[in-house]
Amino acid sequence: PGLPGTHTGSMAKIGMGASLRALIEFKRNFWGDTVGYILGSNNVPEFMSIGLDRSVFNATLQVTVNGAKAAELSALGAGAFDASMAELDVLYAGQATLYIRKKIIQDPNTLDTVETDPIYIMEDWTTREYINGGYSYPLPGATNNDRKNIGQPIGGKLFFAGEATDITGNAGMINGALASAERCAEEVVKSITNPS
Repeated sequence: PGLPGTHTGSMAKIGMGASLRALIEFKRNFWGDTVGYILGSNNVPEFMSIGLDRSVFNATLQVTVNGAKAAELSALGAGAFDASMAELDVLYAGQATLYIRKKIIQDPNTLDTVETDPIYIMEDWTTREYINGGYSYPLPGATNNDRKNIGQPIGGKLFFAGEATDITGNAGMINGALASAERCAEEVVKSITNPS
């Protein structure tokens, strides 16, 4: 059935854009031990050195791209990784390609070890069925009441959770998704124990 106007009206005030994230592993840290963030330019606005003590013990970079740029990269498919590497190569004179960690396999004929594909993980939420984007954001004119309206149960039978329904101040984050799941679970329990 169609949703009540309070839900659809509030849903129209909350947006969700394209989003993708990659974790890229390198053989060595070529960006420097004190660098936590690397500002990109064309395709990738920012690279972040992640993990304990950031760059000191870490040779992994995280890339998160949202919005129109994420949609452009998503359209490239596997080429999104190449675009990220090209960006780093420009910033660090080819060191990204030079130091990318690759899978190592043993050639069954010669028993020599051979490097194959680069080691990275890319999650393109834009193309994932039932997800289709990153996280919610308020459009002009939206208020916290819109998030509250979206999260309201319908008839004690249909319940809504997700970071877009969070009103604790953590919308757009995993903490908001978790808080909304707790709220939703409590609503379900209440509907079972106190049916109206």
